[in-house]
Amino acid sequence: VLSVDVSRPMDEDEAVVARGGYVAAFHDPDVISAIMNGGLGRIAVTYVEFAQPGYQTVLIPWTIIDSQQSAYAFADLLNRAPLQYQGATSISDDLMFAAGLFDKSGYNSFRLTIDVSGNGPNNSGMPVTQARDAVAGRGIVINGLPIDLGPREAVISNLTDYYKQCVIGGVGAFLE
Repeated sequence: VLSVDVSRPMDEDEAVVARGGYVAAFHDPDVISAIMNGGLGRIAVTYVEFAQPGYQTVLIPWTIIDSQQSAYAFADLLNRAPLQYQGATSISDDLMFAAGLFDKSGYNSFRLTIDVSGNGPNNSGMPVTQARDAVAGRGIVINGLPIDLGPREAVISNLTDYYKQCVIGGVGAFLE
């Protein structure tokens, strides 16, 4: 699950970085090669945008990426979708929602991963560490992709540390 914060504190520059990074990744020959040369030669991916509790939108439903063509098609769908912004930031609700998507995907996988991108801390909903622990306890890896473009409304001075301490979890989780 690729999950991106679209709460009101995200500004257009940060939203473009978040979404543009995924668009670029699915056009990148190294990424496509890694997918196709992985254990199964394919991945199932969905793209979710989140904000306050109760606001999680599946922008692109579960899609199999197994070729350059399917990777480009996914990236192009994402690139054409309009940017939308909502209220507060609930990483915790997003994690619980994203974890539930695996149950509804129709796919079985030996590795379940949520990549969370955002520009600030959880400021609404249950404590993020509680959600992280529940999701990681299911064997789902949570990676963090904090977006820090300098002093902005929602960015805290230690955003990377916050993601490291409160958001990422599970075996092999990373922060980028």
